[in-house]
Amino acid sequence: MPHLFLCRISTFLHNNSAKSNNYSQYLQVKNIFHIMNELLISAISDSKETHRLDDDFVIIEKSNVKQIKGRVIRSECYIVLHCIEGSMHMNVNMTELKIDAGQVVYLMKDQMYEIVDVSDNFNATVLLLSEQFIQWLDLKRYYFFLKNSGRPIRSTTYELFEQFVGISKIIITMDQNPEKKKVLQLLTESFLLGISHFAILPDSIDEPLYASEKIMKKFMTMLASTKGFHQSPEYYAKMLGISQKHLSFASRQCTGYGALHWINRATTLEAKSLLSSSNLKMQEIADKLNFSNQSVFGRFFKQNTGVSPMKYRKDFRI
Repeated sequence: MPHLFLCRISTFLHNNSAKSNNYSQYLQVKNIFHIMNELLISAISDSKETHRLDDDFVIIEKSNVKQIKGRVIRSECYIVLHCIEGSMHMNVNMTELKIDAGQVVYLMKDQMYEIVDVSDNFNATVLLLSEQFIQWLDLKRYYFFLKNSGRPIRSTTYELFEQFVGISKIIITMDQNPEKKKVLQLLTESFLLGISHFAILPDSIDEPLYASEKIMKKFMTMLASTKGFHQSPEYYAKMLGISQKHLSFASRQCTGYGALHWINRATTLEAKSLLSSSNLKMQEIADKLNFSNQSVFGRFFKQNTGVSPMKYRKDFRI
């Protein structure tokens, strides 16, 4: 169902905007998006239609992400993705996520993404928001947005998102409007408020967590924030205020794997990210991840991925 508020804004902007230019600046994308990570730049580079406002607000239509399949990158911006056709399977901070046609997914900044598989007919509209653009918002106000990060949402969300994208494109192409960024920020705030009220689904209601589940949730959050720098279960148990045995029990009860499995996985993901998207030398990566030397890092990486760090960098370097 169309949303009257957004329709009125669209009509107003359409009637009052100067003759807009065709804002396709595809060839300049790699130069202007210095604050976006390379995964997203790669996704943009093959896009047929890209609309932007400086380095802060980017709309990618008909995006093609196949070329980044297999890479692991840490996002430097906030992402909203509407899957129009096909499907995509990805890992977000070690959690599997499958996005199908008609679904919208919200992904927070500083999360680790790995594209596992993309269907041949995959087509999506992607919105990228820089931290500078969104930092003026108090995201804690938008509980729905935070709670559902990395969870596909159905209902009327996709209709609201596409209307939001359509209006944003009009604003971007308006000439001689020094307040475009502010207008887009206010519109983005309206969009977040809109999805908070219109897109809540029965399966998005939180169920009470048992003690082990609470521990595991905190543990996984810590793993994402420490970026694989700490490789000892003892460190995380101490931070959680419990024994190492208690942490291992909670992990096995909830996931079937011990705490060390998830620590190794987090470290491996961070290593993949550094190998594919940075110019750091092997010893520098080993130091960054707290390995005693490059050889120990190499053995760890091959044991957990089946290939050497050099081979992975050669195959997946962006």
